[in-house]
Amino acid sequence: MGMFDDVVVNAKAAANAFSKKAGNIFDISKLKFNASSIRGEINKKNQELGEMVFDSKTGKEVSDDVINAKIDEIKNLKNDLAAVNELLAAAKNLMICPVCSAVIAKDSMFCNKCGTKIEVQQEESNTASEETDNSQPVQEEEKAETVQEY
Repeated sequence: MGMFDDVVVNAKAAANAFSKKAGNIFDISKLKFNASSIRGEINKKNQELGEMVFDSKTGKEVSDDVINAKIDEIKNLKNDLAAVNELLAAAKNLMICPVCSAVIAKDSMFCNKCGTKIEVQQEESNTASEETDNSQPVQEEEKAETVQEY
């Protein structure tokens, strides 16, 4: 019975791990689909904007308000796309460069595309070194007190 119980426990653990991985793959697929849909909508809006600008330059009346409204729609869609891309990168344990929007490894110190120094990692290491630096003087003072006692 003991061996059978071990097999069942191992099978359940494997099934749980598979289920979790499958869920993650499903989430990534949904995010990719959302990103693709948003890119398609951006392309459609860009085409409409281009036609409006062409019409306005060739003599047809197109108000600036209509053009500005289309530009705002495109900006909103691009913001939505950036948010989906950040979620997608996080799901893949990656991050996005704040300067060029390239997808890079989370532990990168510099962007592989534009060379920008990634500050998030630096801030974490500064915090860790400050904690270490603060603890060292206390230890040295304790040593000094110990020497003075003798």
